[in-house]
Amino acid sequence: IGYVQSEGGYYSDPSVLKATIRDSSSSVTILEMAGDDVGGLIGKAEYIRIYNCHATGDVYSKGRNMGGLIGYVTDHCEIAYCFATGNIYGNKDGAELSYYGMGSFAGGLIGMSLNNSSIHDCYATGDVLVISEWSDCRDESSYNGGISLYYRNPAGSLIGCIHAVTDAQFNVYNCYATGTVTNEMVCTSERT
Repeated sequence: IGYVQSEGGYYSDPSVLKATIRDSSSSVTILEMAGDDVGGLIGKAEYIRIYNCHATGDVYSKGRNMGGLIGYVTDHCEIAYCFATGNIYGNKDGAELSYYGMGSFAGGLIGMSLNNSSIHDCYATGDVLVISEWSDCRDESSYNGGISLYYRNPAGSLIGCIHAVTDAQFNVYNCYATGTVTNEMVCTSERT
């Protein structure tokens, strides 16, 4: 699935999710050469429940928001009883730079998570390899070419980046990850 969204977020109480994906899986290798929001099962998920799903294929991407199961989770999602076992490769072949830098927000399960979501009883076992070629590195207190540190290249064995704005609630519990995270050619202020 490239992008999935329930209407609940736009037409009613966003906490009342109207759509569910369950008991679904993918075992293919994902190779994305140009875009963002790349996942082994779903690219981007919004206002939806995802239960008992898994992905076992590797994910290769030159963009941002890449995860073994979901690339980008935003606004009122619940992900439960899911797993990913594939490896994540961000800019593995050292291709041309994107606006945000290569391999941004890479995670074994989810690349980027945003606002009022819950992830529980999930795991990831794949390795995460990110190669960053952003040459305009600055210190931790500054901006990078006018783009804040939010757009650096964090990588994590479970989730690459969690971004919850003021008053947002984000919960992660009963989850684990066993993969190795490697972040090559990074700036000193990037996070792994």
